[in-house]
Amino acid sequence: LSERIRATADYATDTITVEEWDDAKIELRSLSLAAVDAITRAHPGKDAANPVAADVDISVDLVIAGCWDPETGERAFTPADREWLAEKNAGVINRLATRIMEISELKEGAQDALGKG
Repeated sequence: LSERIRATADYATDTITVEEWDDAKIELRSLSLAAVDAITRAHPGKDAANPVAADVDISVDLVIAGCWDPETGERAFTPADREWLAEKNAGVINRLATRIMEISELKEGAQDALGKG
């Protein structure tokens, strides 16, 4: 049983078109427990002095972890893209990050831990 479960692709997906990015199609995938843990550990609590910067970092990390190329099945972004992604339209990044959390079925407590609740 464990091998069968291990072999399943149990992530949820949603393919969206980002009009602001020249109608790019992006597949959003739900995050694994390990990905949520890594993002939470990378951002231990929000910086009270600069909560907007903390939200930017978390949103970008969610986008890097949850965005995939629907044509190739490869990750759309890597950690090397973090700096320029932070310079993109905040509405787009937040829309993607929010949808990734929704399809990951993150409960309110998990969203709070990621600074997005």
